[in-house]
Amino acid sequence: NFKTVTALDILPKEKINLLHNPPPNVNYIQLNDRDYECTGVEDNSIDFIFSFGVFCHLTNSAANTYINSIHNKLKPGGQGLIMLADFHRNFKYGGREFCDEVFGCIKDILADTATQDLCREEKTFGGWHWNDMETIGKIFNHSGFNSYADVSPDEFRDCLMYFRKTHN
Repeated sequence: NFKTVTALDILPKEKINLLHNPPPNVNYIQLNDRDYECTGVEDNSIDFIFSFGVFCHLTNSAANTYINSIHNKLKPGGQGLIMLADFHRNFKYGGREFCDEVFGCIKDILADTATQDLCREEKTFGGWHWNDMETIGKIFNHSGFNSYADVSPDEFRDCLMYFRKTHN
């Protein structure tokens, strides 16, 4: 029920099944890899932002840039929802055991904050950057957003963070 939808991705629209024949109200912007600025979207032009499955691919510095860019693109009063593949919850509620040749098994890493910090910025663990609600919450604390909340369902392996831009 949106008048217009602006979709951003690094994939060409030809590779996205839903965009082979997009409706006229869908504006697709193909970004360059590692463009966390939401290039092509005007500041203060978006009412609602939804991001699904992006943050597990971002280092903390990239997530920081992306969240600040989201703040710039939202209109005052604009809202958003991001799905965050929370590493802690994934293993708590996902029922998986995971071991990596470099870092060891997940149960050991969950207790080792130094390795977690390394995985947040420099390394990946099984192809993911180490993100969790606490880490993303700290990034939100230093962004322009002053209203955000974890709205995840109980025992859900991923996190959902709701946020609202209250001023410019």
